[in-house]
Amino acid sequence: MIPNRRTAVRLDVGRELARHRAGVLLIITLLLWLYQWLPALSVAAFLVWIVLHNRLEGDLGAHVVRGWRRIWPPAVMVVVPLLVVGILTSWMSGLPIDRTILPIGLNLLGLSMIVWGEWRRPFGRAPDQT
Repeated sequence: MIPNRRTAVRLDVGRELARHRAGVLLIITLLLWLYQWLPALSVAAFLVWIVLHNRLEGDLGAHVVRGWRRIWPPAVMVVVPLLVVGILTSWMSGLPIDRTILPIGLNLLGLSMIVWGEWRRPFGRAPDQT
């Protein structure tokens, strides 16, 4: 039972922060899988930026930011299956253990952040999220 509304808000903010960090770990894991394609992806991202940067500076940019804030951090129902699939594909890939241990570890870290919530700092209080 949650004692009051302030505690409920604090718990909700902590869960959102945990989802955000798990989503970031998911992106890092995907980049580890795509490191061979990173130069080509960087060039493609730069070309897309050249085409769209003028459009994103005006009112359309504000619309994109509002849309981004609405979808990020992703819902738990999206992040958890992606993390589990990432663990299973790393485990079943047949690659040597030195190439799969980091993606598996990051995915497990992301899952643990979602399951057990925001980790507390060992020295002092966690910062207020209000």
